[in-house]
Amino acid sequence: MTDDSPPRSAKWLWYDLHAFNLVNAWMQARKSIALDRVPEKAVLNVTADTSYRLFVNGKHVNRGPARGFQRSWPYDSVDIAPFLKKGNNVIAALVHSLGVGTFSYHPEGNAGFLLWGNAGGTDLTTDRSWKVRAAPGFLSTMTRVSLELNFQEIFDGRLDDGSWLEEGYDDTAWKTPMVRSAGCMPWPRFEKRGIPLLKEEVVLPQKILSTSKGPCTTDYRSHANVVRTYLQDERKWAKGRPRLELREGWAAVQFAPTGKDGYGASCIDFGKEVVGSLEMDIDGAEGTELVDTLVCEAADKATPIFQPITEGSRPAFGNRLNLGQGRTRHEQFDHWGFRYLVLVVRNSNVPLAIRMRLHAVEYPLDVK
Repeated sequence: MTDDSPPRSAKWLWYDLHAFNLVNAWMQARKSIALDRVPEKAVLNVTADTSYRLFVNGKHVNRGPARGFQRSWPYDSVDIAPFLKKGNNVIAALVHSLGVGTFSYHPEGNAGFLLWGNAGGTDLTTDRSWKVRAAPGFLSTMTRVSLELNFQEIFDGRLDDGSWLEEGYDDTAWKTPMVRSAGCMPWPRFEKRGIPLLKEEVVLPQKILSTSKGPCTTDYRSHANVVRTYLQDERKWAKGRPRLELREGWAAVQFAPTGKDGYGASCIDFGKEVVGSLEMDIDGAEGTELVDTLVCEAADKATPIFQPITEGSRPAFGNRLNLGQGRTRHEQFDHWGFRYLVLVVRNSNVPLAIRMRLHAVEYPLDVK
C-alpha cells in the first residue's frame, strides 16, 4: 500500500456478501455525526467498486473513482468542509456494482464502498458504525445501453423514501454492513487518482424541437428495453410549439394528460453536445405514470435520429422513471453524451410539469 493507504480500521462495506448477486446492484450507505464547529478542512479519501456518488447533508460532493484495476485500485480525495455545518451532519453515498465487464471496467467478483478520513477530529472511516441497505427503487434491468457500456436505469419512485440523504431521516431499520478489511483481495493496494476530479455545472436545454403523441405499444410496461419500446410506438413528430420555462436553475416542460396507455413526447434540444446526468423533479403525479428519457446526437428536421439497436454496438441509451404519488425527484446515476433529449410521458391522467436540469461534467482544463 502507499503512504496514503487506508488505516487498519477501514472496512469495505456492502449490504450483503461482497461477492454475491452483484450484477447491476445498488447500495445506499450513511453515517451521522455531530460537530461542535466546522473545520477549515476535512479531507476524505473515498472509493468504491464499481462506482459511487458522495453526498454531505443532501448536497452532491463527488462521483468516482477513476478507471483502474483492482490490483492497485484508485481512490479520490475530496474536502467536504464547505458542505459541513455546526451540529448534526450526514455523510452518505449511493454505490453501484456493475458486476459485469465493460470497455471501461473489469470485474473481480466483489463489490464494496470504502472511505477514510475525519472531520474536526471525528473519525468518518467506514466500519460497522455505518448504516447500509440495498437501494430501493433501482430495478436490476439487464438491458445494456451499448455493447461497450453498462445498463439502462429503471427507477421506481413508488419504492423510494428520498429523504435518506438528509439529517432528519430515520435509518434505524437499516442494516449493519457486512465488512472486509482494506487491503484484502481483490484490492491489495491503492493509488491516488492520477487525473483531476471532474468539474460539474448545471446546464439547461435551449428549446423544444418537436412533439408527438399517440398510443403506447402493447407491452410498454413490461418490455425491458426502453429504447425498443419507444421505437415500437406509433409516432409522428411535429415541430414543437410549447416553450421551455427557465426559472431558478431549472427548465420546465408541460405535458397534457395522455389518457390510459397513451403517451406524449417532447424532443428537447440542448443546442450543443453535452455530457452529464439528468435530474428531474415532477410533482402532482398519481403514481401510475412512466417517464422515459432517451438521448441522441442528431435530428432530421423534427425527428430525432436513433441508430439501429440491432446493429453495431447496439446503442440503446434510455432510462425509465416510474413516478410515485405526489412528488418524485431523481437524478440519473451515470453521465451520458448527447445533444437531443427525448422525454416520453406514458399513462397519465393529470397534467404534469417536468422540471429538469443537466449536471454537466467535464475535465477542468482550459480548451484553446
